[in-house]
Amino acid sequence: MHSIRMKENRFPLIMEDGKVAECEALLLVESGCGTKNYLVYTDNSISNDGSLTVFASMYRINAEAPNAMPLRETELLPITTKEEWEFLEDALDSAIGQ
Repeated sequence: MHSIRMKENRFPLIMEDGKVAECEALLLVESGCGTKNYLVYTDNSISNDGSLTVFASMYRINAEAPNAMPLRETELLPITTKEEWEFLEDALDSAIGQ
């Protein structure tokens, strides 16, 4: 699990080992049934094939401050199912107009 603190769409991602990566939120999306929230983000690095490195995580809404910025000091959780990955790929394709 990782935690983030949001400043606009850029945020420092604090890794489990304490290292910090500067990241940028690309897409926030809620599942169709409204029970899960997802973040697609990048550290703006380029992979070996020349494409932008993109990550995705599930996150929990802070129940104590439901109207606060959704990613302020929250916990990022792994995406564990094929269906979640497919949902996120479709959401990202839709967001970029493919």
